[in-house]
Amino acid sequence: MFYETLDNHIMTVDCSARGNSFEAGKPSLWSSRWIMPVPVPVANMDLHPDGKRFLVFSEPETSTEQRNSVHATLLLNFSDELKRRIP
Repeated sequence: MFYETLDNHIMTVDCSARGNSFEAGKPSLWSSRWIMPVPVPVANMDLHPDGKRFLVFSEPETSTEQRNSVHATLLLNFSDELKRRIP
């Protein structure tokens, strides 16, 4: 089982269910990579179907100068642009 800790790390723990009982093993850190917290109820991680990888929101690895600037792209008249590109 995987879960996210309160300090935004992914943990794993072996568990088993037998009849009406549930047993959990000792938790261990799955990755030391910090996951960026997001507002509830948005999920900030998702397990890949192969069970070996996660898709996560993480803080970008940038310099301090780059962290203080924000870049956004705004596309106006999307349908017009789509018609222009795909006649």
